[in-house]
Amino acid sequence: MKFIALFQIQLKDMIKNLQTCLLFFVFPAIGFIMSSSMKDQSSFFIVVFATMHVVFTPMMIMVTVLAEQKEQKIIRNLAYAGIPTSQYLAVHSCLIFLLTLLFTSTFLVFPGFSLDPLSFITASMIGIIISLLFGGCIALSTSSMTSANALVMPIAMLFSFIPMLTEFNEGLNKIALILYSKQIGILMTDIHQADMITLIVLVSASMILLYWFYHSYQKSIKEDV
Repeated sequence: MKFIALFQIQLKDMIKNLQTCLLFFVFPAIGFIMSSSMKDQSSFFIVVFATMHVVFTPMMIMVTVLAEQKEQKIIRNLAYAGIPTSQYLAVHSCLIFLLTLLFTSTFLVFPGFSLDPLSFITASMIGIIISLLFGGCIALSTSSMTSANALVMPIAMLFSFIPMLTEFNEGLNKIALILYSKQIGILMTDIHQADMITLIVLVSASMILLYWFYHSYQKSIKEDV
């Protein structure tokens, strides 16, 4: 019951935050405009902006909201009220995951969508989870909301925009294969294109982020966030 109650509270707080809400609409809106106006390249624009959405949006929102509530001692107060930090993080992550996935699903009905829906949704889910982990690591590792936002912005832009730029530069494309966001874009196109490089990149990224998240979380607990 605590989980559901906390979920509802977090949802209401997020809806009240206009800046956060707009992030869920930005890339789907741009993707719709581009795929509608250039139908012969609709699949390209859908993959590009869907990749940006599942990378940039959850990472930014995770950092923005978590860093703000950490700085305001809301997480610590919830712990005093009997709600463990782990439960709060789980609820917060589930909420962002579901909302991001919901808006990602709108790409399925965009003009010219011809991708495999299963590949698209599966890749999106993987991308959202890794991005949430990344965002959580940044939020828990920084001391203030200002430093968290200053750190996450260039990182989120790097991982979300480079996959698009690789389409115009073969040399950059080879280098970008080590980025999880690039591999998510490949999986969105067709999950059967996944090879050993895809597996290594996604597993490595997940393991590194899990390790970082664990240590950041333990440090935060010791500091009594």
